[in-house]
Amino acid sequence: MNSYFLKASLPKNLPSTLVEKMDAFHEEENLKVFNGNNWYSFFYSDNTNYFFNVFAPTRFDCQKLNTSFLEINPFLGYGGPIFSGPDSFLEKALEEYRLCCRKLGIIIELIRFNPILRNHEWFLKKKNIPIISAKKIVILSLKNGEESQFKSYKPPCQRMIKAATKSCKFEKINKVQYWDKFVSFLRSGLMQNNADSKFMMSDSFFKKASLSDSFEGYGVFENNELMSAALLLIGKTTNYYLMAANLKNHARGSMDLLIHQIALLSIFHGKKYLILGGGRTSSEDDLLLRFKRKFSEKSYDFFVGSLTHNKKFYKEIVAKAELLTPELKSKNYLLKHHFL
Repeated sequence: MNSYFLKASLPKNLPSTLVEKMDAFHEEENLKVFNGNNWYSFFYSDNTNYFFNVFAPTRFDCQKLNTSFLEINPFLGYGGPIFSGPDSFLEKALEEYRLCCRKLGIIIELIRFNPILRNHEWFLKKKNIPIISAKKIVILSLKNGEESQFKSYKPPCQRMIKAATKSCKFEKINKVQYWDKFVSFLRSGLMQNNADSKFMMSDSFFKKASLSDSFEGYGVFENNELMSAALLLIGKTTNYYLMAANLKNHARGSMDLLIHQIALLSIFHGKKYLILGGGRTSSEDDLLLRFKRKFSEKSYDFFVGSLTHNKKFYKEIVAKAELLTPELKSKNYLLKHHFL
């Protein structure tokens, strides 16, 4: 057996079938942009089968529970383990992975599975690994050209794109001259929508993103004023609409035009998908989800799951949490300690 557990790097000479499945949230450069050097990779193989994962531990501190421990709790992205092999191999690989996590002191892990890889399906068969559909998300299956891509949108979306095209222009953000204004614009839009502070991202993240070819900013301007903007994460087969914002009184259809042009750009660079993500909530009537659904007839289930690496410790934490907040007993939350 070959086993690697590395900090802030990936093993060398990974199997080609594995590398083909890796996308933006498994790539070393992007992991460094998101997490600096605070991330790990795990690889386990018998030269035929393999199990691979990357993760960034964070510390959970809670005075109410009188506790502090390490967990894996990503708040964005689509990753999760990539694997191949029979159940007997995967069970052994998963236990080796859990052992490595326990050695680091990690208690529990939230997995945000990749909706294109559908890497949640094997875990669904495991009784002790809870998996839930967290929300609906929108993924554009990119077409062969501009006309067919435009026709794939719903008529109201097409009308908004045509309206914006009359007065607006799409541009790539200049990372030297305009990056700071772009970042301020994104953060202002998030604040306007009362987004959780974690989604503002750190100054360090934006600095590293500005130096990486995997992150690009795009905007739609009217009379040289930025109307709508988005940060794009570029993967091998899939591009990710990572963050976006509108001017409060933006030009009609400016965000529709922005997404359309990003889709065309993704087609030009040979991508298969553009993931727009979901709404601000898990509701089917979420306004942001309804907006994104204008671009695609189909929406996908986004699955999350949890792995408990230290069952005894976490059982005690859940018991304390349910004692403080009795209604948690009837909830199927994966990380109950976050819902006090």
